[in-house]
Amino acid sequence: LEGGRHPRHFAFHLAGQVTGSRSIAVVPTTLANNVVATVNVLEAVTNASCDRVVLIGVSTGATLALLLATRPQWRDSLAATILISPNLAPREAGAALLGGPWGRQIAWLGTGGEHAFEPVNADHARYWTTRYPSRVLAEMMALVVHVRALEPDWVERPALVFYSPRDTVIRAELVGAACARASAWRCMAITDANDPSQHVLAGDILSPDTTARTAA
Repeated sequence: LEGGRHPRHFAFHLAGQVTGSRSIAVVPTTLANNVVATVNVLEAVTNASCDRVVLIGVSTGATLALLLATRPQWRDSLAATILISPNLAPREAGAALLGGPWGRQIAWLGTGGEHAFEPVNADHARYWTTRYPSRVLAEMMALVVHVRALEPDWVERPALVFYSPRDTVIRAELVGAACARASAWRCMAITDANDPSQHVLAGDILSPDTTARTAA
């Protein structure tokens, strides 16, 4: 969870990728506890001095942003919600099984208790968590399932959405379908990010060529 302060404004960046961004810790506590902690932080900040809040969620962080945007107590405070590659379902086959009652056990059987991936470059290795307990996958999927069930609420909330139809991490077709249903969403498809997975759509580490266009 990253915060940046401008006079009378706060911006929160929620990043919790399937592949493990270090911007939000997803370690021994469950993702549900992290959700509660994030909500508590937002409540403290908005009650203290903040007029408006901008939520910027990346991947599963965007899933969390959708959850927060549906909460009645934040509707008057939210200035904007920005979703980047929102995780409405992982693309990996069998991922839906992790959202069920035996999700942790299935994740353990499939990974041996630990999930890992190879970084693309040195900075990717430095700033991403490349190895973490397999139970995190089950908690991530539980959040995705919960938020998908809340679609009648979040699909009505204004949002700026960036996604790639070529994303190999999430099911981008679900994002495209949500964009078609959500009249309050403004959706922008990016198909030429440097990231081999077409998932991290901007940023110096994985997709520098599309950063300026996305920020504009």
